Amino acid sequence: MIRWKDKLKKSLAAVEVITFDYPYIAGRKKGVPPKAEKLVQFHLDIVKETAAKFPGHPLILAGKSMGSRVSCMVAVDEDIPVSA
Repeated sequence: MIRWKDKLKKSLAAVEVITFDYPYIAGRKKGVPPKAEKLVQFHLDIVKETAAKFPGHPLILAGKSMGSRVSCMVAVDEDIPVSA
């Protein structure tokens, strides 16, 4: 998603595009990734922090593979106005 950051920001005329890696990716641990449900809280914390930093701006969640799955879980289950 890093290489898409500038493209997304420009095409959406976005105030900001935030990217992040889950801890299991950032730590470069090999093996099976955790289940998506175990990543929801980490993802939600970033979403809440971003929403607080940019109040009144639309929030769109996107991701690749696991990131898109967890984005959808956060968008459906949490009381935060987002699009996924």
